[in-house]
Amino acid sequence: MEGKLTIYFDDPFWVAVLEREDEAGYQVARVVLGSEPSEAEAYQFFLKNYGAFQFDAVHESTRLPKVRVNFKRARREARKSTQVQGVGTRAQEVMKAEMAQHKQERHVVRKEEKEHEERERFLQRQEKKKEKRRGH
Repeated sequence: MEGKLTIYFDDPFWVAVLEREDEAGYQVARVVLGSEPSEAEAYQFFLKNYGAFQFDAVHESTRLPKVRVNFKRARREARKSTQVQGVGTRAQEVMKAEMAQHKQERHVVRKEEKEHEERERFLQRQEKKKEKRRGH
């Protein structure tokens, strides 16, 4: 299993994005940290709360087989990855897809609730009409 943690400032809070990839696939979790954590605080927080993080659904892995990389290239890529600010594009895409799915689910639930409420109001009106016709 491989993992990646990215901490960035998303005004007004610090946010951590955890990415993990294993045999099952690729998953992302987003955690709002609040104030800026030190390295030690962040490390302790993730060790203590890792089991409580809610990772999204498993997405297919695009993992390539490992090949031996020249140490100079590996060093160059490591330096380049530390200079990148923000969240990786793949993590952003996964989080946006999850948000869209949750939005669609909320839309369906709200539509069902609205139809139920309309049906109840209709039945109340019908009952009121019957009461008027009966005469007291």
